[in-house]
Amino acid sequence: MSVRYEDLRSPQMKMLVAHNSTRGQTSLEYLLLLAVVAVIVIASFGPGSLVDQVRNSAQGYYNTVTRVIMGETPAKIDGGWCPVTNPPAGSFGPTIVYGACECPAPAFGGAYCSPGTVTCQAGQTCKGEKVIFQGVIACGPCPTGQVCLAPDGHCGCANDLVCGGPPNSGPAGSISSTDCTQCICPFGTTYNKTNNSCDQNCTQPCTTWSGTSCVAVTCPTNMYCDKTQPPSTECQCDQYTYYVGPGCAYCPQCQRSYDAKTCVDASTTICPPSGNWSCSTTAPIGQECQCWTHYCPNGPTGCVWCG
Repeated sequence: MSVRYEDLRSPQMKMLVAHNSTRGQTSLEYLLLLAVVAVIVIASFGPGSLVDQVRNSAQGYYNTVTRVIMGETPAKIDGGWCPVTNPPAGSFGPTIVYGACECPAPAFGGAYCSPGTVTCQAGQTCKGEKVIFQGVIACGPCPTGQVCLAPDGHCGCANDLVCGGPPNSGPAGSISSTDCTQCICPFGTTYNKTNNSCDQNCTQPCTTWSGTSCVAVTCPTNMYCDKTQPPSTECQCDQYTYYVGPGCAYCPQCQRSYDAKTCVDASTTICPPSGNWSCSTTAPIGQECQCWTHYCPNGPTGCVWCG
């Protein structure tokens, strides 16, 4: 009976052969990786490579600055307008574009770009301080953050945010914010949470928004609307009354309030002694001045002897 050689190998010999094969494969992979790295390094430092371009640019800048520091005057660089391209005829967008004097930017005493206006036909590339595009349909001045949108040339948000209430986004009467991120109520309106709408503010003094129109402000008891006051404090206490919330109240007989906060004795002010009368704490307010005994009323100035 014949016996093959490999059948006679011990288990230890078989493991040694497998281990040597794995080490050989790993070594080959490392050699391939090192070769790739070497190629990248060589390419990076070769003529025309990125590193070579950066080195040349830095060297040129260094040489120029060095000459300036040493007192030399490098050649002047006159400024040039950057090109702008007019879109095809019938496109929506701005009709006037202002160029940038950065192609190249003036340097070392060079002249600034020449001012002037250039008319640019549809599809052309033009240069100038003020370039007028022909054939472009303008939206007019759009709010900050909005752009001119096709097909009708209206101002709107590039992210398709549309406000104004159903079926659009936001409260009724709302407009898009300048950054086109949300719907907001325009200036002169206030958000009505109940109706989810932007209601108009009433600009006339002593008026308020009823939900459908501007109406006169109704002040609480013993208060009147002062048109010289801001809306939050326009309701003021009547003369000689004091605030008790939500309205105002009159002071007791023979007292008055001069600051709308407290009541003070005013008997001698209400009824001057020279009028032959005195202030009664039992008479109705406004009728507190009662004549002395044997004196009769003589109008608002006081009383006279009547025997």
